[in-house]
Amino acid sequence: MSVRLLSLLNAAGNAIQAGASLPDGQRLNMERIVDYQKGMARMNLHVRGVNGSENRGHIQLQQFTFADGRTCIKACLGWGPSDRRSTLEIFGSADTNWDAEANRVAEAWLDGIPVDEGNASMAAAG
Repeated sequence: MSVRLLSLLNAAGNAIQAGASLPDGQRLNMERIVDYQKGMARMNLHVRGVNGSENRGHIQLQQFTFADGRTCIKACLGWGPSDRRSTLEIFGSADTNWDAEANRVAEAWLDGIPVDEGNASMAAAG
């Protein structure tokens, strides 16, 4: 199950890349960190532009296995320097559509971007 963490994180990152609208000269960079032993993965998102790099937030995934054998991935979402946080739970089963779950994580992250001067340059494409 741990390998799915990186796949889910990569798929969410690809969906964010596709859904983010950035001004000319800016690029969204994603830094991924995975600890398979702890069942955790994290992606830090930065925008690079002419003024250097700005923190845009993160997505952190943690896998849990319940006593009955069911699995759950908790997705913790954060945005830039804001203290705002959100979580999503993904319960794994044989029927789980992991691409749809990755899109759900990406959409939640894009929808949660605070609109202020620092993040006004990055908004979800509609």
